[in-house]
Amino acid sequence: MQWLTDRTDSILQEVLTHLGSPEFYAQIGFVAVALMLAWASATYFRARVKIFREEPQPGALYDLRTGLHDARELLLPVMAAVMLGIATPISAETVGVAWLVRAAQGA
Repeated sequence: MQWLTDRTDSILQEVLTHLGSPEFYAQIGFVAVALMLAWASATYFRARVKIFREEPQPGALYDLRTGLHDARELLLPVMAAVMLGIATPISAETVGVAWLVRAAQGA
């Protein structure tokens, strides 16, 4: 039982150390900026790319165009993964750590 208490205390101290470090807040900033850029780029693509903006009309490659139009809702998750993938090496280079950015990416 003492081992469990000691282990819990050490984990708590490690978490408190991370929460108080400037690197932690810098990584939160990288994640927030990456998610905002992902949202902005997904919104831009939905508004500017005709296949995402308008329902396709029957004709050549209708099934493909319909599939792409239906997949427009996946733009945000894809752009978030791309932007967080870009933010990971930038965070590692500038801050020295990127564990929180990788966790936000799901890696």
